Amino acid sequence: PIFHTHPTPNRNPFSTMEAGARVWVSDPDGDDAWILSEVKTRSDADLNMFQISNPSNTFVRPRIRENLEDGSEVQELKYEGIELANNALSEAEKAEGKDDDMITLPHLHEPAILHAIGGRFDEGKIYTWTGPVLIAVNPFERLALYTDTILNAYRQEGLLRSQGMNPSGTAKLGPHIYAIADLSYRQMMAPERKSQAILISGESGAGKTESTKIVMRYLTTLGTAGTDNEDDGEISIMDRVMQSNPILEAFGNAKTLRNDNSSRFGKFIELGFSRGGQLLGAKIQTYLLEKVRLGSHASGERNYHIFYQLLRGANDEQKKKYGFHDGDTGGLELAKYYHLTGQGGAPDLREFTDEAGLKYTVEGMTNLGWDESKANTVLSLVAGLLHLGQIQFVGVEKDGQEISQVSNENVVTLAAELLGVDTDKLRTALTVRILKVRGTETMISLPPEKSIDSRDALAKTIYGALFLWIVQEVNDSVIWKNDSDVRSSVGVLDIFGFECFPTNSFEQLCINYTNESLQQQFNKFIFKMEQIEYEAEKISWDFISFPDNQDCLDVIQSRPTGILAMLDDECKLGNRGNDKNWADRLYKQYIPNKGQEESDNSRFSATPIMKSRSKFCVKHFAGRVEYTATTGFLEKNKDEIPITAEKLLESADSWLIKDIYTVQKAETNESAPSSNAGKPAKQKTVSQQFKEQLAKLMEKVESTQPHYIRCLKPNDAAKPKLLTRKRLTEQLRYGGVLEAVRVARMGFPVRMDHTLFFQQYRMTLPTVPEHKLTWQLDNNKAQALCVRLLEILLEEGKKEHAAGAK
Repeated sequence: PIFHTHPTPNRNPFSTMEAGARVWVSDPDGDDAWILSEVKTRSDADLNMFQISNPSNTFVRPRIRENLEDGSEVQELKYEGIELANNALSEAEKAEGKDDDMITLPHLHEPAILHAIGGRFDEGKIYTWTGPVLIAVNPFERLALYTDTILNAYRQEGLLRSQGMNPSGTAKLGPHIYAIADLSYRQMMAPERKSQAILISGESGAGKTESTKIVMRYLTTLGTAGTDNEDDGEISIMDRVMQSNPILEAFGNAKTLRNDNSSRFGKFIELGFSRGGQLLGAKIQTYLLEKVRLGSHASGERNYHIFYQLLRGANDEQKKKYGFHDGDTGGLELAKYYHLTGQGGAPDLREFTDEAGLKYTVEGMTNLGWDESKANTVLSLVAGLLHLGQIQFVGVEKDGQEISQVSNENVVTLAAELLGVDTDKLRTALTVRILKVRGTETMISLPPEKSIDSRDALAKTIYGALFLWIVQEVNDSVIWKNDSDVRSSVGVLDIFGFECFPTNSFEQLCINYTNESLQQQFNKFIFKMEQIEYEAEKISWDFISFPDNQDCLDVIQSRPTGILAMLDDECKLGNRGNDKNWADRLYKQYIPNKGQEESDNSRFSATPIMKSRSKFCVKHFAGRVEYTATTGFLEKNKDEIPITAEKLLESADSWLIKDIYTVQKAETNESAPSSNAGKPAKQKTVSQQFKEQLAKLMEKVESTQPHYIRCLKPNDAAKPKLLTRKRLTEQLRYGGVLEAVRVARMGFPVRMDHTLFFQQYRMTLPTVPEHKLTWQLDNNKAQALCVRLLEILLEEGKKEHAAGAK
């Protein structure tokens, strides 16, 4: 049980901000974000403080009126940028786990959370609870936190607690990713057998991928305990599920400036369990692969891992087979020579070699049941893409126009052979565009720069289709045999975090739309948990309002006036549609009045300067993000396959090209109504596909008991034992953690367990004798003692009031 102090509307921070009080001072321009200080003097007008670690550094903050966080029009008096600091915990209290859960902090706010996480990180504690949410800080080093001994300790504790027993002789285990994985499994095994979901989020480099693998290992271990993993020499389902990771990472992960092993797609992995809790199989759904990386990536970054693994890990026989000749590179290393891999300088990874990566990828293929021929065909296709990127063009004059001509025919031949397509049709797909009007096809020769675009677009199309096919192959290998055998499941969502860059495009809008949807679900969950706790305490909570962001979701997704709906409409205009026109339509829809810069609901805005540059701003839950319309929104949304490329892929000799093209069409084509039978299916836009996938995901998550892991990146240099508090603050805000705290602060923000409350406030009644109110908690119920303490305080207060009246 939790003892709640006065709710927010009645709190008075001035009574505690006397001289000598410890407070946090906001420092938005500094790296620390908040500075721990001590009050020197206080007046009705302002507060004077000095920094505790540097007393010569002083601050003055005025008193202001600010709206309460409950959404009402009631205002409170407070000092600008000031929050009360919690008392420092003793080493003994830390050893008891008093700082394991930040929701128990007497003063719960941004600097308190930041300080608590930072302090624990400095002590090597990377996991912290914030109520039901697990905070996980990436240590950027290998820690001995995931041994079999530790795993078994959490499994044993979880088993005992699920049976209503407390582990004897040992303290409760601290926050850990195993704890949240175990909780999800135990709740799934409860009589209701409700399916669970573990939602893992965070920005690139925060540790989402590794956290996902750790959760998967724990769940598959519990799900295969006591089973025979060597049945008839077959690879166990646990091993097949875990071995899918190297393949998905090879084809879906890349090095970015923030992260050496960044997942460039989102995924939801559903583990199916029998009534007895045995793992039966898995199913994987992926979201929004970053295909644009195929054509270009920044300096210091890389393309997808598989390209470097093949170039650096291939043996001499494979190099000959795939046409990798060191003598052709002019002294450059192969990975630096090829266009698809060399743009960013082809840097090595810090912890893994590409040679070892290829070995793991091929082993994963074998464990999924691929034979050598199948694996070689896939690797040949990857090699073909590398050679496709090497095709060059020159301009020649024809009928007074410059048209494109391939300048290295031998490369076209080699690329076509490895891809398994016709050489002439590949050349046509790169140099000619077919315009189809009312059933009549017209061939238009392309200039060299457009041929380069066609080459890169074809590479993106083939690779995107290959990735979808690989996911399908993985699913075929790990899926459970019969749906009827699956009693319940645990889904693990590894999703891209909120993004805000100097230039934001279509990808960022889709990613932030996802996070906006997940944040709404998160808010509902936190609100529900608050409701349960208030009801358990028998406290009215009508004064708490739900922090809803539906208006922001409507701006993005609603039809017909949402940003994505209007983008789809612009795409339907064909050549008449363009990014600038789309931006102008958005301005007319949301800020139609002269001089208006912000929409009525404040979610959409654009200044005159932004309009002149085709930019607009969306106010997300995590802050404002400025999007630039002229960064290819329409082209990325249409993601069209040119007719010449369709003819190339449809007529290919390679079984793999045919298979991946079939998978890609099934994913992107609309299901035609019966009235249109026989007509070619229309291709769905990327936003249509994504909205459908997101709706299914949210429906799935809504039907489960959710659990949350928020991964945080302590610094941008990926260095161990280094924490930049300002960056951590941004991520706490983007990850919705501070939003959860805001919900808590709407009600009773200061919460103490009964034992701590009694120990702290019994001293306010020093003259009350032991027989009337004991000093000892032994063999006494803390809750009853707290009630008795308050009754005596009220009695004493009445006496003092009566004496004063006399």
